[in-house]
Amino acid sequence: MAPLVLALLAVAGCTKDGGASVGPSVVEVNGEARNFKTGHLEEVLTDETITSLVWKGGKIDAADIDAIRSRCRMTLEILDINKLRFAPGSGQFETLLSGSNKYGTITESNKVPDKIFSDFKALREVKLPPLQSVGKFAFRNCDKIETIDIPRGVIEIEKYAFISGRNLKKLILPEGLTTMGLQSFSGSSYASTPYQLEEIELPSTLLGMRDDTFLPYPVAGNLKTVTCKAKTPPRVEHGSTLNTLGNVFGPVKDGLKIYVPGSSVEAYKSAPCWSGHADCIFPIE
Repeated sequence: MAPLVLALLAVAGCTKDGGASVGPSVVEVNGEARNFKTGHLEEVLTDETITSLVWKGGKIDAADIDAIRSRCRMTLEILDINKLRFAPGSGQFETLLSGSNKYGTITESNKVPDKIFSDFKALREVKLPPLQSVGKFAFRNCDKIETIDIPRGVIEIEKYAFISGRNLKKLILPEGLTTMGLQSFSGSSYASTPYQLEEIELPSTLLGMRDDTFLPYPVAGNLKTVTCKAKTPPRVEHGSTLNTLGNVFGPVKDGLKIYVPGSSVEAYKSAPCWSGHADCIFPIE
């Protein structure tokens, strides 16, 4: 191919075979847009204190995650990865999880990686991408999270994904979500800091969860309102040694109201684990 044609293709953003070339990734760091190549994010994380990361597009790999964890773990307050994608590979990023599992990897592009933002102690607001699943321990011990935006597209939230997010007060889960794993939104294990979650909205597509998915152990939680739009009561896997009550939401304070489709009220009142809250179940108005 003539040099002039190749030059024109490059300007147009095309490769020799006609495919689009991969442009730079873009992230706003403390409100300032910065371009970087995948694997070189560390070069633009130069601020002394990083409180906000908002992705405008592109991919990151394990080396980039290591850079985020080393530079931002104790200061990051706002995280928007809605437009971010992940580049699978053999690289590892170091986490604070104990024992042999202290490293994470990017196993697939359609998943928020396991352990990726665990132990981000200042994090308050999170906006997730519309990927298929949120991995295990992804936001473990992010104690200060108050807001989580989970978009359509997410169909599974894996075990321990948001465990110990004890400052979360309202949780709206998207249509399309089908399953939630072991203690995925469970509260703090410290009695002196009770779980603050007050309101949960569950989608019509939800098929199943566990009896410890929202467990506020070891003290009664502040849950006040649950709206479950599924006409068939989601299956609740029972077996957690922590939930001795055998119901869906564990120990809760008086006044809990669970709203379900009007035609399904009796089904919920008699369904395994949901029946433990039978006196709290009412029709959606």
